Amino acid sequence: RDSGSVDVDEESLNSLKEELAKLATDQAVGKIYQPLHDIIEGLSTWISAQEGDPRDNEFDNPPSFWTGENAVKELQKAGITPAYFPILQECATKAVKAASDTESEGDHLTGRGAMTLESKQHLVPH
Repeated sequence: RDSGSVDVDEESLNSLKEELAKLATDQAVGKIYQPLHDIIEGLSTWISAQEGDPRDNEFDNPPSFWTGENAVKELQKAGITPAYFPILQECATKAVKAASDTESEGDHLTGRGAMTLESKQHLVPH
């Protein structure tokens, strides 16, 4: 269960979203960062909706875990559908590689942004 679990820190997620928004507008690298921005935006919106939901939800009684079908349903609410998995995996891999390559030219994520993104890659089944 640990290998497929992710802790989502809202502050880190918002910081990553801001970085990705800037990179998504860069003509040279936007095609890598736009899909990632869209998904992080979806997650952020989904988290806000969960916090504002007056109904009994799983955040009221942490820790909670989703398995299999429930996890897929929740990811779909955040805009993460199986059709996007290969694209997101490829973009995330390229973004993390660019950030970790000391000789990488052009704009890329900061070290903190890359670490946050790398931890979120577990959301996308390989």
